[in-house]
Amino acid sequence: MSKNMVAVVYYKKLSVKNINEIDLSFKLARRMGIMQKTCIKLCLELQEKRPDLFELLKSDCNIPIVFTSAFGEIEAIYNTVKDVSNDLFPVSPTAFQHSVDNATAGYIALVLGLHNRSLTMSKGYLSVDNALYFGAKNVEFGLAPFVIIINANEYIWPKGDIIAKAEIIVLGNDKIIGNEPVCNLEKIKQSPDLLDKIKKIDTLSKEVFIESKDPDKALYLDLDNHFENYTRFALSNSSDGFLSKWDFEHN
Repeated sequence: MSKNMVAVVYYKKLSVKNINEIDLSFKLARRMGIMQKTCIKLCLELQEKRPDLFELLKSDCNIPIVFTSAFGEIEAIYNTVKDVSNDLFPVSPTAFQHSVDNATAGYIALVLGLHNRSLTMSKGYLSVDNALYFGAKNVEFGLAPFVIIINANEYIWPKGDIIAKAEIIVLGNDKIIGNEPVCNLEKIKQSPDLLDKIKKIDTLSKEVFIESKDPDKALYLDLDNHFENYTRFALSNSSDGFLSKWDFEHN
C-alpha cells in the first residue's frame, strides 16, 4: 500500500482565563463549561477559515474528529465527586454529564451539525501523542484525507479560578493542504538507539520528553511557539510499549 505524506495543515491554540471571554450565541452554550466553550470556539474559527474542510466532512462521514484530554473537565469532575462524598443526591445531571470526556465530543458534533466518526482519547501526558498517532496513520494510509484533533485541558487555580487551554490540529495529505502547511510531520518508528536518546533529555515528565523542564508543555504540541524544526519524544512507562519520535519540519 502506498503511503501519503502527512502535514499539519492547520494549527491554533487558545487559552481562556474567564468563561465570559467566550460569547457563543446558541442556547446550548449555556450548559457548557469553560473547556468545552474553548474547544467549540476553536472549531468555529476553523470552519470560518477552512470551509472547504467542512464541506468534505459533511460529504464523508468516515473522516474522524478526535477529542483528547489528559485530565478532562476538572471542575465538573470535582463537583460530582464532592456531591457524592457529601451524600448530596441526586447529583447534578449536567455536572455528571460533563465529567465524561465524550460530552465535549458530542457538543462539537451537535454545534457543527456533523455526523462523522467521533473519538475520545485520554491517557495522561500521552493523550495528544496517541491522538497524533491515530490521525497520522489514518492520513498516511489513505483511510481519511484529513483528521481533526482537538486537545484540551482545564485547570483550577489556587484562588478557585477555572481556566482552559486548547489546541486544534488538522493533519492532512497533500491534496487538502490549501495554503502552505504549518509543518510536515514524520513518525519515526521504534529504533534501538531511540530510548538512549530519550534518556538524555532533561524533563519533569516521565512519559513525554521535550526539551523543557515545564511538565505542562508536555500536554500540548504548542506549534505556535516552535518557529524552527521541533522534535518531540513520547515513551509509555506502561506495558503497551508506546515509543515514538515526532519530527515537525517547518516549510
